[in-house]
Amino acid sequence: MAGMWIVGEDMPQETNRVTLDPSVKDKAGIPVASVHYDDHSNNVAMRAHAWHQGEAMYHAVGATRTMPTPPYPSTHNLGTCRMSEKPGDGVVNKFGQTHQGNRVNGSRGNEAYEELIVPGRDLTL
Repeated sequence: MAGMWIVGEDMPQETNRVTLDPSVKDKAGIPVASVHYDDHSNNVAMRAHAWHQGEAMYHAVGATRTMPTPPYPSTHNLGTCRMSEKPGDGVVNKFGQTHQGNRVNGSRGNEAYEELIVPGRDLTL
């Protein structure tokens, strides 16, 4: 038995967000985070391509049966806050400072950044 896990680029989705749950609180009485994530059509296409290529690779080395599994209910984002020039479009500016709040940073160091390996931004969360 063998397995393969492939994580691709998450494309930005305006609907993806983290909010505070209005009714569920932790034992300290603090609202819990609620994460909403929608796949971008490119994510779906990359996943289908990865499954096809993975299946071809396993068959090339003698596999007689393959079982693509659904994606886990999680994502692998590089940034932590959506970066934007305008407050209505994101959380932090190009310096990682929140658009709202006095002297508040939305990241630790370089967590809100352009990706270093591929030419594109991960603006999802």
